[in-house]
Amino acid sequence: MRKKLIIPIMLGLCLLASCGQDTKAEKTNDTAVTTTEATTSATDTAAATTIKTTTTAAKTTASITASTAPAATEKATEQQPETEAATDPNEEDKKILKAINVLKDSYRYFYMDGTENGTFEHRDTDGDLIDFKNLESYMVYEAENLPIDRELGSIADEQDLIEKARYVLLNGKGQEYMDWLEDEPDSGDGAIYIRDNPSVKAEYYDEYDTWYIYPTSPTWTREDGTGPHIVAWSEGPRFMCIRGSDGRLLGSCIRY
Repeated sequence: MRKKLIIPIMLGLCLLASCGQDTKAEKTNDTAVTTTEATTSATDTAAATTIKTTTTAAKTTASITASTAPAATEKATEQQPETEAATDPNEEDKKILKAINVLKDSYRYFYMDGTENGTFEHRDTDGDLIDFKNLESYMVYEAENLPIDRELGSIADEQDLIEKARYVLLNGKGQEYMDWLEDEPDSGDGAIYIRDNPSVKAEYYDEYDTWYIYPTSPTWTREDGTGPHIVAWSEGPRFMCIRGSDGRLLGSCIRY
């Protein structure tokens, strides 16, 4: 009887032990699952938080850059004054030429009224017909393209100025023109002719420190006052402007 009772008791203890182990294992597994889920959840949360934070920071940075960049550009633009694409280095010379031409009414020679945006056509050094728009632009162009240096040097006196003007005429018009300009007539009867005007005349305009120089059409009168008054063929208007302070040839119209 004692043996029979021991066996059932042992079996019962084994069953209890086995159930306990299973329960512990299940709890252990549950704990592992819980731990795994918690770890995964924490990792996901951290990753999500990191991504969200990074994205937000990137958006914020981009937003700040995008909003401030135009303002900086506008400010930089405001600090830089607009300049013309091309500045005319002869602008001041043209203003003086304009003033002198108005005083001398130079436009009448070309049937012009002196408007800024008129028509003033002439052939350039290549033979192409160019519209210079106004007399002053042409005068500067011509002076720049004469075979001489526009800087003629300081002017000692009026005679020195006349010599400088003759130099311009000689190089711009040639020796034949100078011979015609300065020639004296020979009537063949021994009469003496006196030239009515010097071959080159000059007028000074103090307000602009500029000399207006022009050759005169040769005309002669007999010394005794008798006989014909000789008038040479005229080549038309010829004139130039030279600055008094340094002898700069501002502009010329001797080849038109």
